[in-house]
Amino acid sequence: MGDTSFRYRDGILHAESVSLARIAEQCGTPVYVYSLSEIESSFKRFADAFKHQNALIAYSVKANSNQAVIAALSALGAGADV
Repeated sequence: MGDTSFRYRDGILHAESVSLARIAEQCGTPVYVYSLSEIESSFKRFADAFKHQNALIAYSVKANSNQAVIAALSALGAGADV
């Protein structure tokens, strides 16, 4: 692992290349911030661990019903546990 889409740059936390401080200023807080590249890479690493198994990796919609997250995981081949 070790590689993440969330990093500090000059003391400010960023999601990919976007400053979370700027997002908070523009959107207010609390705010939920997701990284598509982080979701994709995490899913691919997890799925790769089961590539020789007949397994369906399913996302728990009850845990997080964000439509963009669900769509991104669906596009990667994930099922949904509702």
